[in-house]
Amino acid sequence: MAFMRDASAAFIDRIDADANESNLDRFDFAVMLLLCAGYEYSEIARWLKTDEKYIQRKENVIAWRASAFEKDLVDEIPEPDNPVWPH
Repeated sequence: MAFMRDASAAFIDRIDADANESNLDRFDFAVMLLLCAGYEYSEIARWLKTDEKYIQRKENVIAWRASAFEKDLVDEIPEPDNPVWPH
């Protein structure tokens, strides 16, 4: 069990390092991972206890404020499909 505890701590440290380097907080990073994994807005919203439109807006924000770090990793950050503008 000590190995699992150490591995878990190392994994969380790596997530924090990647999130900090890409200028995302943990929530944004989680949304990005779930979107990249192909989950629906409704599923992500339910898991994160929020609204589907909020997840769509988060996707917009993540895509449009991409830093040089993300752009170097993926070459081109696509604009989200059907962007949702804040009210």
